[in-house]
Amino acid sequence: MTPKALLLTRPWGVAAAILTSAILVTYVSIIIAEGNNSVSDVLPWALLLLVGAGSAFVGSQIADRNRAKKMMFIAAGILLAMGALSVFSIGLGLIAAGALALVGAMKLSGTEDQN
Repeated sequence: MTPKALLLTRPWGVAAAILTSAILVTYVSIIIAEGNNSVSDVLPWALLLLVGAGSAFVGSQIADRNRAKKMMFIAAGILLAMGALSVFSIGLGLIAAGALALVGAMKLSGTEDQN
């Protein structure tokens, strides 16, 4: 499949990556605007969210279904865990992104590409 075809047939991972990236940019900009936390305090969490977003996006673009499914499950695990840890601040958005990645992984468990 061409990358454009993958983007059209596997939108769940792309949506999870976009949502996670938007949450990450918003979160880091708020932390910087507050001024009482340094970027180095937030950097490990931001990198972990970036790994989750990257895994979701890469999982939606890999042609090999088994690898794509593994990447989507990794993304779902990271995003759902981070959402549970931060449920009172940015957690609900991360749980939604994790749910999108989980739906994408479950769709890859079938026999052919599905929306």
